[in-house]
Amino acid sequence: MLPKKLAVGQTFAGRYRIDKLLGEGGMGAVYRTQDLALDDPVALKILVPTLEQSPEHMDLFRQEVKLARRITHANVIHVYDIGEFDDTLYMTMELVDGITLRRAMNDTGGKLPLAQALRVGHELANGLAAVHAQGIVHRDLKPGNVMLCKSERVVLADFGIASHVDVENPAMRGKLLGTIPYMAPEQFKKAPPTHLTDLYSFGMVIYEALTGAVYPRPNPFMLQNNEPIVVDLVRAGVMGDAATIAGVESLLQRCLANDPHARPTCAQEIARVLAELLANESDRVRIGAGAMQQIEPVNARRPHVPATTQAEAAIDRTTFELAELAAQGIREDIAQDYLAARRESRVLSLPNLIAAFDLFDSCVQRDPHFGQAIASRAVVAVRCWFFDHARSAQIDWEQVATDCVDTAMQHAPQLSDTHLAASMLATQRFEMKQAARSLVRAVEIDPSSHEAQEYLGSLQTETGLVDQGMLRLTYATTAIPLRPMPCQVLARCHALFGRFDEAEASLADAARRAGVTTIGVLSNHVRIHAYRWGKRPIQLSISQQKAVREGNWQGFRHYVDALAGTADPHTVATWMNGFIPTWGNPRSQMVLRQVCVEIAILVGLRERALELLDECAHGGLIDILWIDRCPLLDPLRNTVEFKEIRDWVWLNAYGVWN
Repeated sequence: MLPKKLAVGQTFAGRYRIDKLLGEGGMGAVYRTQDLALDDPVALKILVPTLEQSPEHMDLFRQEVKLARRITHANVIHVYDIGEFDDTLYMTMELVDGITLRRAMNDTGGKLPLAQALRVGHELANGLAAVHAQGIVHRDLKPGNVMLCKSERVVLADFGIASHVDVENPAMRGKLLGTIPYMAPEQFKKAPPTHLTDLYSFGMVIYEALTGAVYPRPNPFMLQNNEPIVVDLVRAGVMGDAATIAGVESLLQRCLANDPHARPTCAQEIARVLAELLANESDRVRIGAGAMQQIEPVNARRPHVPATTQAEAAIDRTTFELAELAAQGIREDIAQDYLAARRESRVLSLPNLIAAFDLFDSCVQRDPHFGQAIASRAVVAVRCWFFDHARSAQIDWEQVATDCVDTAMQHAPQLSDTHLAASMLATQRFEMKQAARSLVRAVEIDPSSHEAQEYLGSLQTETGLVDQGMLRLTYATTAIPLRPMPCQVLARCHALFGRFDEAEASLADAARRAGVTTIGVLSNHVRIHAYRWGKRPIQLSISQQKAVREGNWQGFRHYVDALAGTADPHTVATWMNGFIPTWGNPRSQMVLRQVCVEIAILVGLRERALELLDECAHGGLIDILWIDRCPLLDPLRNTVEFKEIRDWVWLNAYGVWN
C-alpha cells in the first residue's frame, strides 16, 4: 500500500505546511514542509499504512525514534519527533540541503574521484559508529540513503527499517528487509542483524562509489568474484597513490567478507583506516631536507550542524551520559560532578578551569579507578598551566600537570584523552615531536574525538600540512556542544591564504559559539583585520571596546593603537621588554612573541621585530604557515636575518614529523 498523498499547500496535523514532495519509497513518502509552530523547515515522512497495523510495532517504532533522537552526531540525520494524525503514522526530521550519494554519482559518470569517495566513506563511517553506539542497526545502507550537503557534510538518513540489537520487532520477524544489491549474506538467511551487517553494506556502497558498479557476486550467499578487488579498481580507472589503492582494496575485501566476523570489528575501525588513507591521498605538502614547497589547500568549508536547540541536546546528552556512567559502575554523585566538571572545562578561562580541575580531582579521590576522570583531570591541568598567565604563586601548575599526565598514563593509557593530555603537555614545553606522536595515538584510539582531531589539525596547519589539518579542524567544528576553537584556527588559516570573507565567517561562527567576547576571538579579529587592511583603524563593537579597555593583556590596546597610528613606539618597546618574560609558560610566550612581532612592525620597530622573530625561531617556533604567509612580515622578507630565521622555522617544522 502506498503512503497517503498530501497536496502542496496543505497543512498536515495542524502544524506542517506541505511545500514539496521530496521522494517516495517502499517505507513511505518524504515531504519538505514548514513547521508553522517553530517557523522552521523540516522533513516530514509519512509511513506506509500497512506497517501501522500493529500496536506493538508502533510502540517499538516510537522506541526507535527515541533512541535515534539521542544521536546528535553531525553525520547522522537528526530525528525530531513521531506522531499519529488521521490514522497516519509520521515522523519529522532535519531537512538536509543537498543531494543523495546516488545523485552525486550519477552526476559524475556513476562514480566519485578517489579522494571524494574516501572523504564520504570516512564521514559515513563516523555516522555509523554513532548509530551503532546506541545499539541501532540501520539495515538499509545504500547510496540513496546517504546525503551529501552543499556544505560538504555527509549525512546518513532513513531509519525506516532500523532495529535495536536487543529488541526483536514482531512486525519485521521473518521478512526480507533491505535493498538486495547492498544486503549482507546473513540478511538473506533472515538472521538477526548486527552492526557487522551494516559494515558489509558500507563496503558495497564505497565499492560502487569508486568503480561505478555493484560488487559482482553470482548469488547473495557467496562472494565468488574471481578477481581481486584491486583489479576492479584499476579497471575502473581509480587513480591514486599505490599505497592508498592497496589500503582501499584491503579494507573493502574485509568489509565484503562472507563471514561477519572476518569484517572490521566496528565502524570506528573503518573510520580510522579511511582517515589514514585520506590523509595520505590529500597530502599535497612534502616537507624535505632540501627545498620545500607548499601547495595551497582546498577550501575546507564548515559543515552544517544539525538543527537542534542546545537545551534539547544538552538534556538528551546528560540523560544518556548519566545512564552510560551508571552502566560503568560510577556512583551517581560522582557522575554528576564529572559532568559538571566537563561543562566547566569548556569555558577556557582560568577560574572555570580551576573549578573543573577541583571537580575532576574530587571524582578521582572518591573513585581512584574512574579512568575518564583521571584523563580529563590531566587535560584540564595542562590547560590551567597554559592559562595561568600571571604564574600563580599558590599553585605550580606545571608540576600539577606533569603529575596528572603521569598518573593518567599509568592508570588510563587506553583512553584517547590521556594521550591528548600528554600531547598538550609536550606542546607547552615545545617538545613538538613527542606532541605529534601522542596526538596521533589519541586519534588512533578514538578517531571520533573532536578535541584530539582539533589539536592534531592545528599542529598540521602550523607545520605546513594544511589540507590535512583543515579537514580535521572542519570535522572538529561538528562537535556538540559547539566549540569556538576550531573555528578560530580555520579563520586564521583562511586569512593567511587571503580568503578573508571565509575567515570572517569562521570568526563570526567562533564568536557565536563562545557567546561572549573571549581573548581568542578578539585577538583573531584584530589580527585578521591587520592581515587584510594593514595599518588602518579597526572598528570594534561596544563589547569588544570594553574587552580592550578592561582586559588583563595590554597587547590588545597596543595593537589597536598601532592600527590607528596612535601608538608610541617607545612605550610599546618598553612594554614588550618588561611583559614578555613574565607572561605564562613557554607556549603562551611564543604566541605572545608572534603577536608582538606584528605590533612592532606596525609601529616601525623593525629591528625589534627581527629580534623577536629570532627568539621565536631558536625557541622552537614551527609555524611555517605564519612565517611564510603573514602579510605583515613582508617588509622583512628580503633581509638576510629573516631568511635565516625562516630556515630555522622550517627545520623546526621538519623535525616534528621526521
